[in-house]
Amino acid sequence: MTPTTPLPREFAFLADLAGEPTLEQAKALTRTHQDVAPLRSWLAEQRRRTVRALLTSKAADRAALAETMGVTKRTVTVVSCAKPQEVELPDRFAPLAHLAGEPTLELAGEVTCTALAARPLQAWLRDERQRTVRALLDGPYDRTEIGAAIGVSVQRVSDIAAGHRGPWARAQGGS
Repeated sequence: MTPTTPLPREFAFLADLAGEPTLEQAKALTRTHQDVAPLRSWLAEQRRRTVRALLTSKAADRAALAETMGVTKRTVTVVSCAKPQEVELPDRFAPLAHLAGEPTLELAGEVTCTALAARPLQAWLRDERQRTVRALLDGPYDRTEIGAAIGVSVQRVSDIAAGHRGPWARAQGGS
C-alpha cells in the first residue's frame, strides 16, 4: 500500500518518516501525529500575532491581508481578534520556527499556507502509520509488540492497520 495523500511541501522536512517500516518509524509517526494539534495551535497564534501587528502598525489593511492570505476580510478580522494563546512549537517542527519572525505580509501568507497544510499533513501521517503498521504485522511483529512500542492498545493497532481513525479525530471532524 502506498500513501494516497502526498506530504505537503511545507512539511518536506518530515520526509524521513516515510522510510522502511520499523518499530522506531512507527513510534516517530505516532509522536509526530500527536504533535500536530499543538502545532496547529501554535500556527494559529503566529497567524493572529502577525495579522494583529500588521493591522495595528498600519503596515497593511484588511483587504491587503485578505488578498495575501487568500481569505476574506471578515476572516482577517476574526483572526486578529482571537484570544492570545501561550503555545510552544513542538520540537519536531522546529524548522517552522521562522514563522514566529517579524510580521510582514509575506509571513502572513506563509503562516496561512502552513496552517492550511496541517490537515493534509495529518492525513499523510495517518497513511504512513497505517502502511508501517501493516508492514510490521505482515513481518516479524504481532499486535501486542507493536502496541507496546507505540503506546496504544492491541485493538488500536488493528484499527490503525485497517485505516480507522481514533475517536478523538472523529469527534473533531479531523483526520
